[in-house]
Amino acid sequence: MMSSEMHRPARGSERDGKRAGHVRDRSTLSRWAGALCVAAAMGIGAGPASAGNATMQLSVTQSPNPATYGASASYVVTLTNISNNTINNVGLTINAPAGAATVAPGPTCVLSTALPCAVSGPATAVGASGYQLPKNGTLTINVPYYMPAAASPLPTFNLNVTGTSSNNASGPNPAAYTTITTTYITVFAPPPPVYPTVQLTITQDTPVLYSQPSCAAAPTNPDCGATYYGQYTVMVTNTGSTPIDPSTQQFEVEVTSPTGAVFADSFGCQSPCAPGSASNKFLISGLGAGGSTSFTVLFTSPQSGSLDVKAVANLGPLFSPPVALENPAPYTVASTNFSADAPLGSYAADVPSTGGSSKARNFSNPQGQTGPYSTRTDVPKYPKGNSPVKISLLLTPETSSCSPSSPVCLDSKIDVQVDGVAITLGGPSQALNGTDFLVITMVRDWTTLGKKPSSVFNATVWYTDDAGNRTNVKDCGSVDLTIADRCIYQRIDMTTSAKGVVTGGYVKFIIWARHNGIISW
Repeated sequence: MMSSEMHRPARGSERDGKRAGHVRDRSTLSRWAGALCVAAAMGIGAGPASAGNATMQLSVTQSPNPATYGASASYVVTLTNISNNTINNVGLTINAPAGAATVAPGPTCVLSTALPCAVSGPATAVGASGYQLPKNGTLTINVPYYMPAAASPLPTFNLNVTGTSSNNASGPNPAAYTTITTTYITVFAPPPPVYPTVQLTITQDTPVLYSQPSCAAAPTNPDCGATYYGQYTVMVTNTGSTPIDPSTQQFEVEVTSPTGAVFADSFGCQSPCAPGSASNKFLISGLGAGGSTSFTVLFTSPQSGSLDVKAVANLGPLFSPPVALENPAPYTVASTNFSADAPLGSYAADVPSTGGSSKARNFSNPQGQTGPYSTRTDVPKYPKGNSPVKISLLLTPETSSCSPSSPVCLDSKIDVQVDGVAITLGGPSQALNGTDFLVITMVRDWTTLGKKPSSVFNATVWYTDDAGNRTNVKDCGSVDLTIADRCIYQRIDMTTSAKGVVTGGYVKFIIWARHNGIISW
């Protein structure tokens, strides 16, 4: 055994060694500082080795980056000898969280010296070792892990990596052992929101009448020029047990007509409903578990054929982050059954802000006659608000005539409201006309005239106010249109008669009015 004296350098050599070591230490410090900068930016852990001047560096890369919850990600961990010396007894260990599991093809390792390398240990502590690493030599472990599923709060997946080496060729020696460690934090992409469970329903609110051609195209049609609407309530319900997140799970409900009816208007879309990217689309920005929201849509009815309305909840594209459309998307369809006419005696319907018609019709009166007689009220265009103009009509026969020489008197109660408040149309001193005011069309079938040759041009039309006072409604040509509340714009006689007895047709009145009332005729 050689004595320690044989290894002691001369004093001059010792001083030279110190000077050389001083320069070497500064050079090593510079390399270490550079390595630390790389470590901060790229997931690299670096530290100087204290045994045998062995300096190592750790690096970790992740693929894919960012990782996806519930999928897999691979980690390449590399231990590099960045010293000028060969280091021995190299080891590398990857400690994963408890419960971690690897996926095929499983962990592998590679030595840059091309010597055999094998991994060992459980998924939570994958390790590999090598005998020597020359300058710039590497030991690499590649391990694919299954990523945790998204949860609340979101899970993490961090790796603690340890590299070891020594300059003792005969085996590990704690006195000559170098250890380097680093922690790698997995970068995750935000998990896509879970598709909520959405149910849609559509209900038809009122019977639907066919719209009618213009009076120029069909002058003998007593209902010519009427534009009617299909009115539907769409309800959106969260049938899930958790709330729909208003910031990450927004979606649109699109309402269309597969049969080609034109979308006219909508009302009642209020939080969590808001206007969407088009007039027939509605943005839903959150619903509590089991909660629902609803709105009303109007479609112009055709002059013939059918009317179907379809609502589709487009889940996905507006989510944060966006995901593909749910397939199949939640949807519902309502098929319209057209009514030959409105319910007997009464009718209530919403009218879009573009204006439109509502109609009621009755077929009987106290004298046993069969009618029919009808009243239609047209509302002009009005400013779009949160609530539509609602027209309610009630037709009732009286028990007596309006005058000694006339048939039974028929009453039409017209009630036009917004949010339960009766409206008055037109500004101060604005003259009555057929575009800015209520246009009331009243039709009596010849069967309600008692077969008398009554002339529509001699008929009296009465208005009854809320106090029960009845006044005569005059023709528009005989009143000051700037102050009159209503007037008869046109009287139309489409009856046919033989030998002084009416045998067919109808009589028709067109009235301009500023507000509601009961009109008898």
